[in-house]
Amino acid sequence: GTGPLVQMLAPNVKEVYGIDSSAEMLKSAKERVSKFKNVTLKKADLYRLPIEDKRVDAVLLSIVLPYLE
Repeated sequence: GTGPLVQMLAPNVKEVYGIDSSAEMLKSAKERVSKFKNVTLKKADLYRLPIEDKRVDAVLLSIVLPYLE
């Protein structure tokens, strides 16, 4: 998405990954969260997330159900 959750989480956690399949959404997110050094934005498919096993403690999905097959 455009990064509002990432923006909210970034000041409160060690790392945040924002993942979306849309380059346009990621462009907007990058503008929104560019001041945070602990944010990584990646373009990826929901079914093939570019995160190693046991790398994260929590996952938040927002507005995802309409895109599931």
